[in-house]
Amino acid sequence: MIAPPDLRLAPWLQWEATIVGRQYRGLEAGQWKPTERFFYTGNASVRRELALAIGGFNEGFTRHTDREFAIRLAALPVNFYFAPRAIVHHEPDRTFATWMHVAYEYGRHAALFEKGVAPNYLSELRQESRQRNVLNRALARWSVGHPLRRRAVTTLFGWFITQRAFDHAVRIKLWLCSGLWNVLLWQGAADMTNLGAGIWRTLDARQPRPGRAEIGSRAG
Repeated sequence: MIAPPDLRLAPWLQWEATIVGRQYRGLEAGQWKPTERFFYTGNASVRRELALAIGGFNEGFTRHTDREFAIRLAALPVNFYFAPRAIVHHEPDRTFATWMHVAYEYGRHAALFEKGVAPNYLSELRQESRQRNVLNRALARWSVGHPLRRRAVTTLFGWFITQRAFDHAVRIKLWLCSGLWNVLLWQGAADMTNLGAGIWRTLDARQPRPGRAEIGSRAG
């Protein structure tokens, strides 16, 4: 699921394409195994009888619907496969405000998963986040659960990302998108669990099972 090659993307959409592209390259190289974590219904296929066996999609989820569906599929169990030649050209059209809302909602739904279909989901997500840039991790810890700090990050990062005058600073914009996505995602999880800044103490105190390597939540 890649962007059309001749399409000029807004910085936040370019960041999405970059993240998903890394996932695909990792799957092709055998760095990661195809699992339910990579089941994106923008380009996926599953046998009808299997979909019916697990009750189809859970319409109570407004985000991560495909991930929640795939988690239940994996419990049957089933095998997941990656077909690199099965390409779909995807032309995203999210505004920056929508993109930020999606990040927050992914965090909320990650907490919902842990309460329901996937215990320890937040712990695994936290383990995966440790593979990210140290500055991203520090930014999330500094901002989540602290409204004034988070507002400052959202305002400053958002201003720079959306300014056309800085379009030449592509790498900086992509890093800012990554940092902002992580802040919003973990804020969503913190709000859903009512832990606020205490979410880090809770997650650090756990002994998460070994996680499957992944770039992180797909931004879709």
